[in-house]
Formats: sequence, C-alpha cells, structure tokens
Amino acid sequence: MINLIAFLTLCFSAVMHAEEDPVAIQAMLRSLENQQSADMSDRNLGDKEARIIASVLEKNPRVIALDLSMNNIGDEASALLGEALATNATLQSLDLSDNPQIGIKSAQAFLKALDKNKTLRTLKLKNTKISGSLLNNINKLLIRNKLLLGR
Repeated sequence: MINLIAFLTLCFSAVMHAEEDPVAIQAMLRSLENQQSADMSDRNLGDKEARIIASVLEKNPRVIALDLSMNNIGDEASALLGEALATNATLQSLDLSDNPQIGIKSAQAFLKALDKNKTLRTLKLKNTKISGSLLNNINKLLIRNKLLLGR
C-alpha cells in the first residue's frame, strides 16, 4: 500500500510542476506504477486535496484502489474526481463513503464518467447525499463493468 505522505507529496508536486515541466510530472507519476492501493481514509482531507488527487488521477497512475472515505470532501471536488474517471483506465475501486457533502453534482459526474470508463468496478458512496435513482444508475454501470471485466 502506498504511503499517504508519499502519495500526497506526489499529488502536490505534480500540480505545482505540471505547467512548468511536463517531463517532471511524468517522472513523478511513473513512481506510482508499482503501487496498487492508497488508503487515505479518515485523514481530514478536504476539497483542496481532492482536487489535487483528481488532477493526478487524470494522468492515469497505476493505483487501482483508492480509499478517500471519512474525509471532508465536498460535492464540487468530488465531481472533479468523477470527471477524472472519464480518462482514468486503471482505477478499479474508489471509496468516498462518509463524505456527507457529496451530492448530485458528483453523481452526475460519476454517471458521465462511467459512460466511458469500463474499469471502475466499485464506487462506495455510503453516507453521502447520493441516493435513489442516481445511485441505482451508478450501480448499474458498475455492474456492467464487473461483467465486462469478469468480476
């Protein structure tokens, strides 16, 4: 499992150097290639950190499981994570449970991303504002992905 400090350092560095030095960001992202999961649950992460993580996910690191549960991630930042899923082809599991501000904007971003993303199999949204038909539609797309990938 990737070290939280190393992952956040990578995220912050990637964002700070992205425009200055595209080669540097690629080198930083390559350092994640052998990491498969990042547990960043219950770390009091907020929107700023979630935005940075979304930026890194768009660059497609090799992380296949990311746990951001029990943080303070809001709907706007979570929606950016959803948008990142549209281009990320490696992440298979994302846990955003117990982030009570995540709501409709995020759900719409997840639905749009899952229309393209065929690799995400698990998206945990327990104890968020996402429920009802939006949650059912997200779950249908996740089931489709599980079937496509053979569980």
